[in-house]
Amino acid sequence: MIRLKKLFKRTAISLLLVISVMILIVAFATWRAAREVEARLAPLRESGKPISIQDLKPSPVPAAQNAAKVVQHYDDPLRKFDRLSAEAIAQIETETETETQRNAATIRVAKSVAQEFPELNDALRAASELPAYQLDSNDLGEPSAMADQLINPKVSPRTIVRALYAHGLMSLAAGDTDEALRDAIAILNWSQHVARQPLLVSHLIATACYAQGIELAAKCLDAGDASPALRTAFLAICADESSMRANFADSLDSERAFGISSFDSLPFSRFQWMLGELALYLDAIHDFESFADAPTGIAPEGPTTSSTFAGLIWPSLQQGFLALRRQQALSRAIRILAAWQAAGSDRGATFADLDLPDSVVIDPYTGLPMKMQVAADTITLYSVGKDMLDDGGSIAEGLDIGIAL
Repeated sequence: MIRLKKLFKRTAISLLLVISVMILIVAFATWRAAREVEARLAPLRESGKPISIQDLKPSPVPAAQNAAKVVQHYDDPLRKFDRLSAEAIAQIETETETETQRNAATIRVAKSVAQEFPELNDALRAASELPAYQLDSNDLGEPSAMADQLINPKVSPRTIVRALYAHGLMSLAAGDTDEALRDAIAILNWSQHVARQPLLVSHLIATACYAQGIELAAKCLDAGDASPALRTAFLAICADESSMRANFADSLDSERAFGISSFDSLPFSRFQWMLGELALYLDAIHDFESFADAPTGIAPEGPTTSSTFAGLIWPSLQQGFLALRRQQALSRAIRILAAWQAAGSDRGATFADLDLPDSVVIDPYTGLPMKMQVAADTITLYSVGKDMLDDGGSIAEGLDIGIAL
């Protein structure tokens, strides 16, 4: 019995020693992981970067200066526009549906809405020029609520842009190119409003809005009778690639703050494995900051580490980065078109004949020259896009990125 008691005592002591050593090992590993995370967070704090979603809460602005508040007064006409548009497109959706048919349906809707709500378009343009666009920020303390608010605002910027685009098509059909170009400028302004909102989803929505503005503007330039002042104003907005890069960098900053808060809300977030995952997540954000600093190129398909969270976030980061490259490609294509027109629309002209800096004629995806195809009465200006292959100007299919007229 005495021997058995001694054996139990020795076993208990051994187990306690083993457990104590394991606790020390885990504690040391957690401490090291926490230091690695802090080494990444310290420079962010010093530079004033947000590291939690609370840091993303903007300073309040007067409602009259807040585009998001102003357009709420036009929720009903915008909803009606959306409903009429959906009905009009549904009536013509066939396998042989053409752009001409879609545009004709869109113009009919624009005319109907303009007759019933004649003040709507001017209000949307005026709101685009306001200094701020701030959604309600009462729910910024909880990550999922914040994301939902950005994805589903009270008045969708996509609806606003579609309404402006429809009005632009209506103006072009009536021969008023300047009115249409004003709508294109308003669309680009709305794109900027959205791009300044947090998270990559805002950046993606802003890029879609930007593309629609460029599409409408290309039709205006093709019409050939836009006033020089409006052409100049529009092209000045398009030429501001520094804002595109800054908006993408800000979206990465806010995505990182969102991710940190999301990590903190998870169980066992202060344990070694979770802290290690957070460090690798922060590294992934940093990688895309580096990719965006490069003048050309695309991101690799996945991270170099085996991190679960970095692997999950990588496709979203990649889509955001490709959206930046898409904006740059569209910006360059429309500026090349304007320069080609200013040079006399010579069908034999090359990029060397145009008064443009080298940076404008470079494909942001490949670093090689952009593509220009002139045949008969058509011109196509494009980047080869994310597949890095020249698909012959397949813009409608989404393989190449640019404009075709």
